[in-house]
Amino acid sequence: MAKRVPKLPHGDGRRRIRRHFGAASNYGQDFTLYFPNHQQPMSADEFLKHFRFTRADIPRLRRALRVPAVVYHGDGCRIDGEEALLIFLKRMAYACRWVDLEFFFGRCEGYLSTVCSAVLDIIYPFAYHLLHEFDHRSMRKWAHTFAKAFRDVGCPIHNMVGCIDGTFREFCRPSIDGYTGPAQRRQYSGHHGGHGNNHQGVETPDGIIREMHGPFNGPTNDKKMLRESAILRRMARFLPGFCLFGDKGYHLHNIALQTMIAGDPRNLTADELAFNDFMSKMRIAVEWSFGKVVQNWAFVDFYKNQKLYKQPVAKYWFAAVLLTNCHSCLYSNQTSMYFGVPTPDLEDYLAGAY
Repeated sequence: MAKRVPKLPHGDGRRRIRRHFGAASNYGQDFTLYFPNHQQPMSADEFLKHFRFTRADIPRLRRALRVPAVVYHGDGCRIDGEEALLIFLKRMAYACRWVDLEFFFGRCEGYLSTVCSAVLDIIYPFAYHLLHEFDHRSMRKWAHTFAKAFRDVGCPIHNMVGCIDGTFREFCRPSIDGYTGPAQRRQYSGHHGGHGNNHQGVETPDGIIREMHGPFNGPTNDKKMLRESAILRRMARFLPGFCLFGDKGYHLHNIALQTMIAGDPRNLTADELAFNDFMSKMRIAVEWSFGKVVQNWAFVDFYKNQKLYKQPVAKYWFAAVLLTNCHSCLYSNQTSMYFGVPTPDLEDYLAGAY
């Protein structure tokens, strides 16, 4: 439980100029290449804010994600792997324009765009393999620890190993067939009042998002996502005797899924009301990790720049979830500290994707 986001010293507050990030570990410090009269290194705190990872952890993250030492992109162009990863992290960290990144990295917009796409194509297969269906080998190894963590905070369900919930990712209204065509009607969610994709996530007490199934069309409800993801069959096969917990959207009679007690609160007993009240607070833990995804990687939460049929919006979401899990492996998270369950090591977590 010693993992924490490090407290790093702030910079001196001086006006910053264009940065160039080359290979090796001297990111943000070599300005003499373009500005020989300036020496303004980026502080460790600034680096963490821009890229969400510390400078010392970037080489380890690159190796764990299997990003090559040299990334080839475009028409035979190549770039150092760590610099390519930094470009992708900066792009995902906030909804900035390419022209802003052009000033930041000292490279043209087209070059940055192709590098970002190349890194996404490298990371996405790992993210899909790990997240589309949970890693049952890892889950089986930690199932008893997860169940004990829930019991230790007072959970009345003795065999619960995680929480399940859906998340809606909004994007721009599709216009490929007009603003009144079937494409935009298929993705419109009246419940959320916008166009987007639905995903179904499973989080365990260590704060790791073990599964992110989808994408589903915007109007898809929780029951349909549960049925099409076949997660209950996988729970019964790989984790017999354990269950997940969901909100009121999951009213199914299955031993692998426990839900809130349905009915009018006026007709429920005091014990049933206490159960619903306690579990409704506990299941908020699954929302903490969803919140961490959009907090660290705000690019996927800026719907004006998420354009279906023009951008791989689902691939970006999977990559953001994977990077969030990697961040938790290195620096822990709120859920892990609440339940007292340590997060796995970065290499151990990503081992399931190889």
